[in-house]
Amino acid sequence: MIYTNMKKYIFTLILLSCSQVALADNSCDDLSLKEKVSEIRENYADINNNLKRYKMLVDNNLEGSSEGAKANYYIDNQGDMVKRVEIYYGETGKSLIEYYYYQGDLRFIFTLNTDYNSHISLPDFDPTKSIITANRYYFYCDRMIKWLDKDKNSISPDSDEFIEKENELFSNVQRGHAIYESEVQVRRIFL
Repeated sequence: MIYTNMKKYIFTLILLSCSQVALADNSCDDLSLKEKVSEIRENYADINNNLKRYKMLVDNNLEGSSEGAKANYYIDNQGDMVKRVEIYYGETGKSLIEYYYYQGDLRFIFTLNTDYNSHISLPDFDPTKSIITANRYYFYCDRMIKWLDKDKNSISPDSDEFIEKENELFSNVQRGHAIYESEVQVRRIFL
């Protein structure tokens, strides 16, 4: 009798565990694309509306640009990064990249590239003649789910261009996290 009850108990535990795993795997598919994008936009607005609440770390020695680069990291009360802003200055333009996170997961990347009309040291340099392009990338459950290009056209998720961009962006995210972690470690040592 005890053996039978124990078997039922173990069987129930296994079923509950499997159902938890199945539910966790399906949670990424619970919302439509429109609902996911709406949720991401709400998160984006919430972060930007509350920037003063977050602790900001500044890295003025970011590498990757001929004319300098910097990064700002915005940290919530739990110590999680909610936003990272990188600015790369160049002789013929500059790039701004904003990364947004929700509960530690990447949710959105906004890029703004400015191409100058000429080299900054030439007399015909005129910042008002710059060409500015923006791209918007939406992420959900560690996947890029939507990309709006410079003309706000949606790029097909099945295209090679989309897949290559997703891999490139995740590589940049990992690099940024490594820089952030090393910056935090240095601050802990010297503060």
